[in-house]
Amino acid sequence: MHKSQNLMAGFQSFRYLLYQICQYRWYSVLLPVIACVTQILLSLILIIMPKIVLDAVQESVSAVLLRNQIIQIGVVLAVITIANMAVHNALIGCSQGFLYTTLTVLWEKKAVSLDYAVFLSSEGKLAMEKARQAVSSPNWGVVEFLSKITSLIESLAGLVVYCAIVGRLHFFMIAVLVLMFGIELVWGVYTEGKKQTYKDDRAAADRRINYLAYRTNGLQEGKDIRIFSVSRLLEQIGQKVISDKAQIEGNIQKWTTYHLAVTAFLIVIRDGFAYLILCWLFIQNNISLGDFTLYFAAITGVGNWLTKLSDAVASYVETNHYIVDFWKFMQLPDEETHKKPITIDKPITFTFQNVSFSYRTENIEAQDLKIKTAERGSLEADTYCIHNLNLEMKGGEKIAVVGANGAGKTTFVKLLCGALRPSTGKILVNGIDSQDFARCDYYKLFAVVLQKAQILPVNVADNIAFGSKEEDNKKRLQLCIDLAGLRETVEALPDKEHTMLGKRIVDNAVELSGGQKQRLFLARALYKDTPVLVLDEPTAALDAIAEHDIYQKYSQLTEGKTSIFVSHRLASTRFCDRIIFMEKGAIVECGTHSELMQLNGKYAQMFRVQSKYYQQEGMENAEKWENA
Repeated sequence: MHKSQNLMAGFQSFRYLLYQICQYRWYSVLLPVIACVTQILLSLILIIMPKIVLDAVQESVSAVLLRNQIIQIGVVLAVITIANMAVHNALIGCSQGFLYTTLTVLWEKKAVSLDYAVFLSSEGKLAMEKARQAVSSPNWGVVEFLSKITSLIESLAGLVVYCAIVGRLHFFMIAVLVLMFGIELVWGVYTEGKKQTYKDDRAAADRRINYLAYRTNGLQEGKDIRIFSVSRLLEQIGQKVISDKAQIEGNIQKWTTYHLAVTAFLIVIRDGFAYLILCWLFIQNNISLGDFTLYFAAITGVGNWLTKLSDAVASYVETNHYIVDFWKFMQLPDEETHKKPITIDKPITFTFQNVSFSYRTENIEAQDLKIKTAERGSLEADTYCIHNLNLEMKGGEKIAVVGANGAGKTTFVKLLCGALRPSTGKILVNGIDSQDFARCDYYKLFAVVLQKAQILPVNVADNIAFGSKEEDNKKRLQLCIDLAGLRETVEALPDKEHTMLGKRIVDNAVELSGGQKQRLFLARALYKDTPVLVLDEPTAALDAIAEHDIYQKYSQLTEGKTSIFVSHRLASTRFCDRIIFMEKGAIVECGTHSELMQLNGKYAQMFRVQSKYYQQEGMENAEKWENA
C-alpha cells in the first residue's frame, strides 16, 4: 500500500511539474527529445567513422574518395556537435530560468498563503523546509528535472540503438549485458532508497544549522550573546548540530560508496566477457578489422549506455524525491479563498459556542496531507489550551482579556481572528459560522497588534500603510501617526516618515526602540481601519508615561469599533466595558472592574497584588525625587 501511494505521488508530482514547465515555456518539453536525437547521432558517427576508414584502407579505396568521405563525415559531425551543445545549453538555461522565475515564486507564494494551523505544526515546518531545499540550489534538486529526463531518454535510446548493432554479432551477448545491467539497476535503486531514509533527518539538521547561522546574528541577539556570555553555549550547540549533520552525511556517503563498488565490479565482469567473445570472433576471421572496431566500440557503448541508464534511473529517483517533496508542500491546504463573499452588517457580534482548541489536533497527515480531524473532540480536557469556552461579544464593546502567563489569552485572540480553527465548537459572527468565510475576507474584519510583530526593511510610511500611495491614505497615515503617539519619533528621523528601517538589510537605516516599534505597530493597526481592533499586550514595551498616554487615548482609538485588549497589567482594564479573566484556557470570571472587585475572586487578588507593587514603586520614586 505504501509503495503504491509513493508511485501515485511520483506520477502526480511528475504531471504537476510537467504542467508548470509547459506554463513557463511550452517548447521546454521538446528539448529532451531533440537533445536525445543529436546525442545519439553524434555517438553513432564517432563509432562508424573508424570502420569507414579501415574498410576503405583494406579495400584499397582511392585517396581522393577517402578524403571526400572523411570531409563529409567531419562536416556532419561538426554540425551535429554544435547542435548538441546548443540544445544542452538551452536545457540548462531553461532549467535555471524555471527555478528562479517559477519554482521559487511558487514556494514563496505557498509559504505566505499556507493555512496558519499547518504553518504552526511541526509537520508543516518540516514539509516547508524540505520543499525549500528542493528549490534552493541551481545545481541539484527540482531544477535537475529536465536534465534527468534528458539523461533517461538519451541512455535508453542509446542502449536500444547500440544493442541493435551488437545484436547483429550475437544475441547471447546482448542477454548477458542486459542481465548485468538489471543487477546494476536494482542495486542502484536499492541504495538510493537507503539514502533517502535519511532525508527527514537531513532536513531537520539543516533547519537547526540555518537557525544558528541566521537567527543568532541579529542586533538583539548580539547584545544577549555578549552580555550573558552565550558564545560558549552556542559553540557547544553548534558542535553538536554539526556533528549530527556529519553523521547523517556519513551514512549517506556510506551507501554511495557501496553503490560505486558493486557497480565497478559488475562493469568488469560485463565488459570483460564481451571483449573475450569479440576477440575470439576476430581471431577466427568471422569479422573484418573494420567490423572489429565497430563492434568493439558498440560493446563499449552498450556498457556505457547501461551504466548511464543505471545512473540516470538512480539520479532521477533522487530528483523525483525532491519533486515529490515540493509537490506535497504545494498540496498542503491554503487559507480558504474560494468561498463566496459574505456581507456583514455593523455592529459585529462574536459568539463562542463551546469552543475548545488543542495544538495536538493541528497535525498534518503524512500520507494524505490533510489536517487530522478524526481525533478532535476525543482528547481529554488537559490536552486543550482553550477548553469549552462560551462568550458573546457585542458590537462596539470594549473587552479586556487578562490572566497569568499561559492562561490562553493569545490563543484566544488567534481563534477570534481566524488564524486558528476551533478543535471543537463554533465561533459565530453575527450568527454566521466563522468557517463559512473565506479567510481573506474574514481577516479584513480585524486589525491586530501582536506581541511579536515584525518591522519590514522599508521606510516608516510603508511599514504602516504597506505601500499605499493614494492621497487620502497619506492623510490617514499622518492621522494614525498622531493617534499612536509616534509623531515626535517620526519628526526626529532624518527623512521623517520616509526614513528606512532595518539596519541588518538596508544601509544607513534606523533602528527603532522597543517602545517606538510598539507605537508603529499600533499606527499600522489603526491605519487598516477595521471594525474590530485587537491589542495583544500593546504597552508591554512602553514606559509608564507612554502607557498612560495610550490609556487616555483608548476611547478615541477604539471609537466605533469592537475592541479586545489583552494585558497582564490589570490597571489597563478599568476603561473597558467588560473584563474576562482567563485561567488554564477557560473563563473563570467575567464582569466590570467593580463587579469583579466585589466578587473578591482571582481578579481582585491579582489586582491588589499589582496595585500594591505600583504604590510601593510610586512611593520609592517620590522619595528619590525628594532626595535629589
